[in-house]
Amino acid sequence: MKTMKNAIFNLILTVLTLFLGSCENSTVDSKEYSAVKFNEDIDATPVSIEKKEKTIDFSNPAFFGGSDFGSYIRVLYTQGKFDEIVNVTSKETIDKFGKENLIKFYKNMSFGYELKLNSQSFNKQDSTIVLNYMTNIIATKRVIRMKTKVENDTVRLVIDNIKTKNPFDAH
Repeated sequence: MKTMKNAIFNLILTVLTLFLGSCENSTVDSKEYSAVKFNEDIDATPVSIEKKEKTIDFSNPAFFGGSDFGSYIRVLYTQGKFDEIVNVTSKETIDKFGKENLIKFYKNMSFGYELKLNSQSFNKQDSTIVLNYMTNIIATKRVIRMKTKVENDTVRLVIDNIKTKNPFDAH
């Protein structure tokens, strides 16, 4: 057993001696690692970089700020941001019903269900875009239609009747 320990000790000692001895003989060529010289002809004045602002297109109801317009309205509804829904309501609708009546209407409407945009259609006569959504209301598949209009490059919600709890029911 003692001879085995001595053999292992001698092997480790030999490997270390060879390893350390090889490091001792290495030399560095000073020419190879000379200081780096910079070209003095290069202009080192700072360059200004213009920051390009991202613009989001709010005129397409199918692609409204990364989502679709109906889903955006639904999020505002579920968060209780009824003033913001009025902000994206058409001028025609606000003039017809008034802001206070619209806020009251939005608070009382039933609109907490999931939406999946199915299609959209453009009505040339009144320049509105109708968004057709598939939804599931009380375990029943339904189609709802949301009427929108583009005003000043922003899509706006058009409401025809505020005397109903489900303004987007397909008729």
